[in-house]
Amino acid sequence: MVNTFTTQTYARYVIRGDFGNLSNMGDVMGKTGSFKSIGLKLTVVMLSVILLGIFITLGVATAISANVITRLSLREAEQNTWREAMEMDGWLTSQESNMSTLATTLAALKDFSEEQQIEAFKAVQAKHSKIYFDVYMGYPNGKANTSTGYEFDYSSWSAPERDWYKLALTDTSRPHTTSPYIDVESQEMCITTVAAVNRGGKLAGVVAADVLVTTLQEMVLSSTMNETGYSMLIDSNGDILVHPNEIFAPDKDGNYRNMATAMNGAYAELWKKIISSNSAVVKFKDSQGIENFYTAHALPSTGWYFITALPTTVVSKPITSLLLTVIPIALVIMALAALLISVIIRRSVSRPVSDIAAAADRIAYGDLTITVNAGRNDEIGHLMKTFARMVESTTEQVRVISKIAEGDLTHNIVPRSGEDSMSLALIRMVESTKKQISVLERLADGDLTADIAPRCAADSMSLAIKKTIDSLNGMLREISVAAGRIKSAAGETAEGAQLLSSGSQQQAESVEQLSATITQITQNTSESASLAGKAAGFSGTIKANAEKGSRHMDEMIAAVTDINNAGRDITKVTKVIEDIAFQTNILALNAAVEAARAGDAGKGFAVVAGEVRTLAMRSADAAKNTASLIQDTVEKADLGSRIAKDTASSLTDIVTGINESSKLMQDIAHHTDNQLKSITEINTEIGDVSQVMRQTNATAEKSTSASREMSEQADALEGLVAKFKLKG
Repeated sequence: MVNTFTTQTYARYVIRGDFGNLSNMGDVMGKTGSFKSIGLKLTVVMLSVILLGIFITLGVATAISANVITRLSLREAEQNTWREAMEMDGWLTSQESNMSTLATTLAALKDFSEEQQIEAFKAVQAKHSKIYFDVYMGYPNGKANTSTGYEFDYSSWSAPERDWYKLALTDTSRPHTTSPYIDVESQEMCITTVAAVNRGGKLAGVVAADVLVTTLQEMVLSSTMNETGYSMLIDSNGDILVHPNEIFAPDKDGNYRNMATAMNGAYAELWKKIISSNSAVVKFKDSQGIENFYTAHALPSTGWYFITALPTTVVSKPITSLLLTVIPIALVIMALAALLISVIIRRSVSRPVSDIAAAADRIAYGDLTITVNAGRNDEIGHLMKTFARMVESTTEQVRVISKIAEGDLTHNIVPRSGEDSMSLALIRMVESTKKQISVLERLADGDLTADIAPRCAADSMSLAIKKTIDSLNGMLREISVAAGRIKSAAGETAEGAQLLSSGSQQQAESVEQLSATITQITQNTSESASLAGKAAGFSGTIKANAEKGSRHMDEMIAAVTDINNAGRDITKVTKVIEDIAFQTNILALNAAVEAARAGDAGKGFAVVAGEVRTLAMRSADAAKNTASLIQDTVEKADLGSRIAKDTASSLTDIVTGINESSKLMQDIAHHTDNQLKSITEINTEIGDVSQVMRQTNATAEKSTSASREMSEQADALEGLVAKFKLKG
């Protein structure tokens, strides 16, 4: 209904031409159109209401059902626990009754011999063989007889000291049942049912029957509650007698776990709640964090507690099953309701609104050739009639706008109402356009004094025309001023071009004279370069000969040096010869002395010695003469070596000077060549300058001609600008 009312109002504004409120309606429609279609929105709203109702109904029904089911389940669990407790209590009572009957039988025996007693024990044990492990009787003297014939070690065992014996004496008028303990005979956990035997007003002994704890465990663990939970048996002190979990059951040594201390006291609070009444239902989390319902009932005969633990998941299982049954039914009902609502809304709302939306979409794209079926009398029908009137009104406005677009401003526009903003805007547009046309016609006639006032800051057409008028006024004024300046500049340019042409002619003549002078310098420099090249060649020849003489002088110095060295070596040889002659002379003297001593026998030897001495003296003289000659030769060789060295030094200086002169001559030749090239390039550049001067002269003449023509064109431009009528 909100979207239908909004669409009707939108169409009414269009028919009346009220486009001011139309933009606000667009915002409203944008905010309310959060769904893709009104049908979808209505369907979702109705389904949400139905779904909310179903969920509330389901929630209330489920809460009530869960409460009822939980109470029934817990009541059933409590009744089952009570029944199991009573059955166990009845079983224990029957065992105590058996012992009471046996005690009465034994008290009535005429022959109270051990054989008669043992026969009675065996008879009871045989009758209850599945229950009793052993039937026996303890006596005040510490001895005992059994149905199995077991022999006790009386050195460490005495009947009156046993707990079962003491328990029977606490009240001899009725039987009793012990808590589990380790049996001496079987070394297994068992309980014992006892009764006192009185004969003649005196205690004759205590009769007892052992029942293995396994029998008790079978009874506790076979409880029907174990199908969904578990059961346990606890005595009045909180000691756990039977438990399916070994962590809580008594150990092999007969030590009990107590409810108050087990698992670091995790079950102490549970035990307090249980012992506060003989029958209780307690919700409690176990040591593993699993939440259970605990039901307990006390056994009247022993004061023990039969306890069952039922997980909360078991109790809530029927509730879950109920939900799994009800929820699909609710979903099916909701789906059928959704289908029915969707069909109704599609036929009554979605399809008509979609037709109007399609028509509006065609109008948005400019297609006004549409028909709207307005045969209904409800809100949708009223919407269709309003939309049809909107189409007719829009078509008429389009026809008027088409005439204006074709340039026909003579059409008379009549507003449909005082709020017809479209028609009023068209009237203002036509009047403004006529004013703009009038201004443009004056501009076409050259009247730039026309003026136009913009209707608003956004009136781009009027602003553009006004800007055009102002621009044309400014531009033509500037053109007029520029034409005068151009005319003046053209005259000055012509005069300057004439002066440039004359100056260029004179410069060209000067350049030609400079070119002739440079040509003469080029010839002179070329000859200087040729002579410098020849001088450099002669310098090279002189340099080569001087270097050759220097090399020969070096060779001569080397030869003189070798002669001098050889002379010194010969002097050493003569010295050796002198030494040999001296030694020979001494030997000859020694030989003469020996010959004189020998007498006549040594005369011949003395003659030879004299000759040898004479020869030695002559050799010494010759060696002295040779040494003197060689010394003289060495001195002359030293003198020649010094002269040769001085000569070589002079030749070296000459070669050095020749090298420097040769290098200078080569540098002169090189620089002369460079000067020749530079002068040649200068000559070429002067030729280019001459060519440029000729071109400049020609250009100056053309500039003179162009300046005269530009002056004439400036006169014509001033004449054209004078035809326009400017502001001011």
